[in-house]
Amino acid sequence: MTSQEEYSELYEITRMIRSDVFKKFIVDHIKEKQSKIKHNFFVSDLKESWRAGGNNEAMKDILGLFADIENDFKNKKAELESQD
Repeated sequence: MTSQEEYSELYEITRMIRSDVFKKFIVDHIKEKQSKIKHNFFVSDLKESWRAGGNNEAMKDILGLFADIENDFKNKKAELESQD
């Protein structure tokens, strides 16, 4: 895959991540779930707290993945601009 092809793919996924629809149906939903998990973490038994903590970490990982994709896009864009 060429740098230009990689840039094009990163551009498309970044555009999707930044879209209002994606934020509304994906990111906001994840953040809402995280908020509920944090609340439930302190009011449930130990076993449920452990599960909630694992779910929260998974959601953090997903949000981190979105941020990593955006960073990869910015880096690839800068790389291509420096080649010109």
